[in-house]
Amino acid sequence: MILAVALIAFGADKPSDKKDVVRIGVILPLSGNNSNLGLPQTEIVKMVENELARTPTKHSYKFIVEDDAMTGRMTAEAAHKLIYVDHVAAIMTLGSGAGNILSPMASNNKVIHISCGSSDAKITRGPYNYIHWVRPEEEAPIFAKIVTEKFKSKRVVFLVARQQGLMAIADACKAELIKAKVPAISIDYFNPDERDFRPYLLKIWDQKKPDLFVPMGFSPNFEIILRQNKQMKYFDKITTLESIDITDDKSDCEGMIYVSGAAPTPEFTQKIIAATGSEPKILVPYTYDILHLMVNALEQCPDPASDKKPALAYLDGLYDYQGAVGKLTVNQRIIHSPAGLYKFTNGKSVPINIDDIKPTP
Repeated sequence: MILAVALIAFGADKPSDKKDVVRIGVILPLSGNNSNLGLPQTEIVKMVENELARTPTKHSYKFIVEDDAMTGRMTAEAAHKLIYVDHVAAIMTLGSGAGNILSPMASNNKVIHISCGSSDAKITRGPYNYIHWVRPEEEAPIFAKIVTEKFKSKRVVFLVARQQGLMAIADACKAELIKAKVPAISIDYFNPDERDFRPYLLKIWDQKKPDLFVPMGFSPNFEIILRQNKQMKYFDKITTLESIDITDDKSDCEGMIYVSGAAPTPEFTQKIIAATGSEPKILVPYTYDILHLMVNALEQCPDPASDKKPALAYLDGLYDYQGAVGKLTVNQRIIHSPAGLYKFTNGKSVPINIDDIKPTP
């Protein structure tokens, strides 16, 4: 499925007055289990389009949005079309799996690629690949501090979907817990297409007896794990990283404390409320930043089709850029932003400080 965003006119010029049109691809899960993540981003594409229409620019820009349903095959097909048919200058991907697929294609074809995903160093291989999402190394120390100082846990078990980003986060957290001398830490994995987690829960309950259970997955895995655990009455001390934000049904999340990406700035939140009538959903601030950073970078190029080195220099030199989640700085093609701590209460995620958490035995 293709959602082609209309050609943008800037300032007083008409699109036909522009000498060139620079195309930017956006690959999102618009169908399948993870459409809840992708569909809100299409509103941001339109919002950026409207903002650019009021801004004089060197080039004219056209956004082309492709659906990958967060599956590798569709990601590769979407990328092939964007690169070889649409001849895009830049591509945004959502999710670590998509980012890893795009990374070599972007380098080989000299297409700027910014991924909204965690993953590992694979995404940022080659000078054309960047990441804009909180890094596991930012989340893990906060998580470890909660586990040791607030939950006072001694036996921690992760149950994690085999997905690059979630696995990278779990590995980083395990390393921090080892440094904090937590006596027992283990990670069990499941395939994203699994739906019955009762054997996993029974095994963990019977053999590992954790005092803290950390499920991590997308929709519908995460909510099924919570529901089946509730039915089996096993674990009552549960936390996670990011999964509450990236899952669809949050009915069993009430009261949970978790770590995720940074909260949007108050100014950006008000901007989104004014534009859409609701508060920004997960990933929306990052999509907004990525699209604007791509345009800002390509504006540095007299001819983006033939030479993107000025765009790369702009991105590599980014320092204290005021983004939707605060000030952003690039280091080794990672657009750094802080982690956030939240409590899901009254049906919404509320930012909290670690001192707000009461220690539990």
